[in-house]
Amino acid sequence: MQKTQQQAPARIPEPEPEPRTASLWRRVKLIAGLIVLAVLALFLVQNFQHADIRFLWFEWRTRMVFVLVSAAVAGAIATIVIGALQAGGRGKQDS
Repeated sequence: MQKTQQQAPARIPEPEPEPRTASLWRRVKLIAGLIVLAVLALFLVQNFQHADIRFLWFEWRTRMVFVLVSAAVAGAIATIVIGALQAGGRGKQDS
C-alpha cells in the first residue's frame, strides 16, 4: 500500500511594501500633472474668443478654444499613429 502525501497549497508571497522613494515620485508626478492640467485649463479659458478659420476653400467662425483642443487631439492621434507604425516597423526588422 502506498501512502499518498498531501501537499499544502502553494502560498502566494506577499508583495513587498514600496520603497519611500517610489511613493514620493508618484506624488511628485501627480502634483506636476495637476499643475500642467491647471495651466492648460487656464490657457483654454483665456482663449474663448471667436476666431475665423480659413482652410483651402472652407471658411467658418468658431471659438478659439475649440480650435486649440481640436489641434491638440489631432496632434496626439498623429503621434500615437506614427509611434505605432515605427514600433511595427522595428518588429519586422528584428526577425
